[in-house]
Amino acid sequence: MSRIRQAIFLCAVCGSLGMAAGTAPEKIIREEPVLFITGEDGVPQGRLLLEPEKILKATDTAGVRSYAEGRDFVVDAPKRRIILPPGSAILAVTEAELYPAPGSPRSYDGHRNSRRHMCYSEDGWLPERQIRFTYRFRVDDRPLPKDGIGDVPHFRQKLLGKQPVNIAVFGDSISLGCNATAFLKLEPFQPVHYERFVRYLRTRYSCEVAWHNFSMGGKTAVWGAGNLEDLFRIHVVPDLIILAWGMNDASGGHTAEQFRKAIQTQMARLKEKFPDVEFLLLSSMLPNPEWKYAGTELFDSYSVILCSLARHDGVLTVNLTPYWRKIMERKGFMSLTGNGLNHPNDFGHRIYAEALIHAFER
Repeated sequence: MSRIRQAIFLCAVCGSLGMAAGTAPEKIIREEPVLFITGEDGVPQGRLLLEPEKILKATDTAGVRSYAEGRDFVVDAPKRRIILPPGSAILAVTEAELYPAPGSPRSYDGHRNSRRHMCYSEDGWLPERQIRFTYRFRVDDRPLPKDGIGDVPHFRQKLLGKQPVNIAVFGDSISLGCNATAFLKLEPFQPVHYERFVRYLRTRYSCEVAWHNFSMGGKTAVWGAGNLEDLFRIHVVPDLIILAWGMNDASGGHTAEQFRKAIQTQMARLKEKFPDVEFLLLSSMLPNPEWKYAGTELFDSYSVILCSLARHDGVLTVNLTPYWRKIMERKGFMSLTGNGLNHPNDFGHRIYAEALIHAFER
């Protein structure tokens, strides 16, 4: 599917679903969040993904309060920077809030290289401070998702035949939907990435697509290999099972070989139970690089393993990790996270959805 056609589907399904939320000629990014952080120079600023030509709208996460260019923010377009002038109505995050004192609200003892505490919040504190910008950009030089590796031909054939399909998801808290605004029950109630993906498939193929989520917060692929009972009791036969692990495995220091064995065990046991099932293997986003439990050095090795498993028939690997890394390098982690450590915000879930759709359609 061409990028223009894909973008049209994205817009039709969720409005601001993907990075390419509008059609390509429109050259618009919608509702891209920016968290403004006050630096050492005392100037609050944040970064956009692309160089803006014109800011069309700036609102709070709920879309209720609007902010004006010149009064509330200033654009440094060539550097993709947005700066808050004195008197801005936009709340910036201070150094003391980003690294709160022990015992203060949202304080978490987990910094990698110092004794400082980190900002950690599972409620609406971060979304309330991530201002959403809709803007026309000059040049589309955004990072692109990786192509999918492998294929799921039987699942694809059922879609093309407009037959109903069932998808089961088994993963960690990211797959559970944590920190999407729908999960938090906050405006604008944007859904987890799998719901976006399923909506896309329904629109693209004009068929019934149901998804069933068996994910568990705080769990690892190693844990999952021995805890498949709930999935075994699913009331339908799944056509596709998405296995999405890695964040907690890295935090727990699981080696690449432990991760490989866990994924292979899950696939083998699920294949015994559901002989015709196919698999989509999804690599993880990256956590806050300052977090002492980030396990950053393990994510690429996990990705290599998932890509190698796509050599088997009926396995499609979606390698999200390098895509996330490129976007994070442009925007910074704190504009992509919903909790400050290891969960995506709405935009992060959109990144996931675009990677899934791109890999599936390629």
